[in-house]
Amino acid sequence: MKKLLPLLLLVSVSCDLWKETEHSGLFVAKIGDKWGYINRSGAVAIAPQFTDARDFSEGLASVAIGDSWGVIDKSGAWVVNPHFIRLIGRFSEGMAEVRIKVTGVPQSGFINTKGDTVILPEFEEARAFSEGLAVVQHSSLSNGSGWSYMDRTGRLVGKFWFRPDDFHEGLGAVYDDSTGKWGYVDKSGRFAIAPQFSEARDFSEGLAAVLDGDSWGYINRSGTFVVGPRYRIAGSFANGLAPVSDWTNESPRYIKTDGGLVLPPPQCLYADEFSDGMAAVYINGHWGFIDQSLKVVIAATFLSVEPFSDGLAYVTDERNRGYINKAGKYVWAE
Repeated sequence: MKKLLPLLLLVSVSCDLWKETEHSGLFVAKIGDKWGYINRSGAVAIAPQFTDARDFSEGLASVAIGDSWGVIDKSGAWVVNPHFIRLIGRFSEGMAEVRIKVTGVPQSGFINTKGDTVILPEFEEARAFSEGLAVVQHSSLSNGSGWSYMDRTGRLVGKFWFRPDDFHEGLGAVYDDSTGKWGYVDKSGRFAIAPQFSEARDFSEGLAAVLDGDSWGYINRSGTFVVGPRYRIAGSFANGLAPVSDWTNESPRYIKTDGGLVLPPPQCLYADEFSDGMAAVYINGHWGFIDQSLKVVIAATFLSVEPFSDGLAYVTDERNRGYINKAGKYVWAE
């Protein structure tokens, strides 16, 4: 389970960590010493029988029996029988990464929803497909340690020294080793926004946070600053709001797409990005949640929380850990 980090740390963590989960109405849960799935009401939907399990994505989930991984559908039926020795990645755009030992060395390839190998395992690392392209690392690229985008046919697009970010809204953030700066490429692998930033985030709702010098601002898809670089920390937009912190006041705020600022509760020390209409906030040493009106709707009583997704959030308090609904009530606890 993923624990939310304070906004102070978001600058060093990819926002994709909290955007990949798609429960499809089912939520992974450990019951006894096995893993199964519950529904939004907390009732067991797929009996606990797996030694490990992952969240659903595109109606499919990776699960393990012993040391072998396979894929099930929402009824719990096997779609891909367990025979992979490494974790199967999440399905995205009908494909999922698998790790297979090739001459004794783990390599990444891709399977389709039937379990057929559609891209041979020849990559040192691979990420899920996003907007038709996946980030891969291959020994043939950039002196043996390079990265590229790959399309669904296996064709490589562009060559980069550092791992590029996934595509979002038609653009991918990449590091240009010749300038030492970040910019954005289009799906041909060519720069659409010239490398000029110290860091760059994914586009979301038409804007991307970029670091210019030592301050963050927001650019549009043409590369023009819509919100000038003046923030110490900046998150991504969701539901028209993004968490920021400026240099004169370290308390978190939310910025609107037009640059206007709105304030979370005054006692809030950290604030996270919105997910499923809710955002986690850190108040007096505990986590709670605000809604889009920025009012606390779930009291800050938790030691750790995950973002809301599909109506539930996984949380931990002094006595329990499990899933709560948007009323703050446990529907299931370990």
